[in-house]
Amino acid sequence: FADFPSNTTYSYLGENEYEQEYNEGIYVGYRYFDSFDKKPRYPFGYGLSYTDFSMTCKKISQKGRCFEVDVVVKNTGNTAGKEVVELYATVPFGEEGAEKKRLVAFGKTKKLKPKQEEKISLTFSADALAKYHSLDATFVLEEGEYLLRCGNSSADTAIVGRLLLEKEIIPEQCVNICPGGEKVKEITPPKREEEQIPEDVIVVEIDAGKIPTIEHEYEKLPVYDKKMSDKIKRLVESLTNEELARLVCGGGTSNENLPVNAMGASGTTTPDLYESKKIPNVILSDGPAGLNLTMHVVELPDGSLKAGLTEENLAAYKRYLFGIAGMGLKRKMAKPEDGIMHYQFATAWPCSQLLAQSFDVDLMEKIGDGVGKEMEEYGVTIWLAPGMNIHRNPLCGRTFEYYSEDPYVSGKMAAAVVKGVQKHKGKGMSIKHFAANNCELNRNESSSNVSERALREIYLKGFEIAVKESSPMTVMASYNMVNHVYATNNYDLLVKVLRNEWGFDGLVMSDWDSMKADRSDCMKPQTSDVLKAHSAQCDLVMPGREDQIEALTKALDVDLVSRDDVKRSAGRILKMISENTIIKY
Repeated sequence: FADFPSNTTYSYLGENEYEQEYNEGIYVGYRYFDSFDKKPRYPFGYGLSYTDFSMTCKKISQKGRCFEVDVVVKNTGNTAGKEVVELYATVPFGEEGAEKKRLVAFGKTKKLKPKQEEKISLTFSADALAKYHSLDATFVLEEGEYLLRCGNSSADTAIVGRLLLEKEIIPEQCVNICPGGEKVKEITPPKREEEQIPEDVIVVEIDAGKIPTIEHEYEKLPVYDKKMSDKIKRLVESLTNEELARLVCGGGTSNENLPVNAMGASGTTTPDLYESKKIPNVILSDGPAGLNLTMHVVELPDGSLKAGLTEENLAAYKRYLFGIAGMGLKRKMAKPEDGIMHYQFATAWPCSQLLAQSFDVDLMEKIGDGVGKEMEEYGVTIWLAPGMNIHRNPLCGRTFEYYSEDPYVSGKMAAAVVKGVQKHKGKGMSIKHFAANNCELNRNESSSNVSERALREIYLKGFEIAVKESSPMTVMASYNMVNHVYATNNYDLLVKVLRNEWGFDGLVMSDWDSMKADRSDCMKPQTSDVLKAHSAQCDLVMPGREDQIEALTKALDVDLVSRDDVKRSAGRILKMISENTIIKY
């Protein structure tokens, strides 16, 4: 643990547990170990097989904005097996420094018999080679030499290619976001030693003309986007302030009005507008390793539902069943003999940290497909997953929920799972926790203080890949602050980055109970502000409470909150409901 760069600053180990200083900057995980000459017991990407392999790079070519690398993998052993091919890049060190290597692509062979070989074609964008310059808010390919390294772990690679760039180019022009991170004092790596490059490596001169600059528009988004139906617009316009507030706040965590096979889900959109406006609710289920539902449900003679209090789960509830709170919990539960017992068994999949070690995106998509089938069976609309924050430090309480220390692996794995789930019509995912949620202790109160370069190159990059490659139905904003602005109130993250730069047009929701309705008596920041959520375009406040609805209604009545901002969020919620229920708007 002492070898991690955040070993003295992480969480309660630092001077102020509410101020999480990301002093390591971009040097996270293997980027740090490789750049600062630390030798981990098991290098990033390391894995065992049943046999041995050779890798031979046959071709490197530029195809427009992208580069393609062909690698022939041969089973040189006596047993059948699979191999992972990992492609790393070393970018120019420049004035601001750079990690020794970064993963830009990977692939996995099929099962190869002894002496059998397979060609793996790895593709990556020129953007994967860029460094972010915060001074002028640009992603830059600096003049110089880019080395490509191929192998089966970050510590076991061979230089297979040299990409040469004669003149600096700017593949992407952005605007600065999340100010304040420039105050963080980051570590700097030692200068690199000159490497011996084999004479037979493939050399490619980068054609800058094929990499035009991407420029984004940062104009204020309209109340209704072009995909919004006229029926949705009319319905939104017909809502009173109280109805608007009720729609943009969730239906709570109670199990009323849910079908038997969705009881125990983490929440719903509001059920309160069905009678008056014919707006149905949809069901959201948590679960980092599959759907999280109540295992036993008792359907009482009057048709109501209660969680089942059985011998099987009595031990699990035992410590909750004493005192006043326990009496309340007991009243919400029923014994099997009180009615008809229903059983809900969802698959417990391996956790994300383990799944990512497969380096197998096809497998991940199959798992997503499996979860999608269970969502159909149980009536769940949105699976609150995958968690894809970065393994910044092993002490994070939810490391098992997250994929990797590497943003590229995180993004590719998440995108594959999302594709698998969303093959099922009306089923979607909520990638989370956006963004820089890398510590669970004091998550509602702490600020992740991070430079813009590290934020963009490390902590946002995986989300960007997932959004662009899989179009998740929803994104969940995190509890924490980023440079002292809560994620759910953060216009820079939720609009400038997520929508303006990445083109996301889905729904953004808050994490559960991350907002206060009344912050006037707060001695220190404890949760984000529900009255600032919709101006930052956090559309759905979850799980939703009456005090939040009341506070938002009053603010709308006196124009303290813009009705247009809330209407924009309401339209997105109705669009999501319309696409996922039999009621169409």
